[in-house]
Amino acid sequence: KLDYYAGLGIGEVVLRVPSAPRDEVLAVLDDYARFVG
Repeated sequence: KLDYYAGLGIGEVVLRVPSAPRDEVLAVLDDYARFVG
């Protein structure tokens, strides 16, 4: 899906982080890390 947005010229997106206990949020952030860089 990010490739689709990039094809439209969108260079920035916002990812949703759950309102949850710390360990659950950290796991989501670790998963999102592959998109940063």
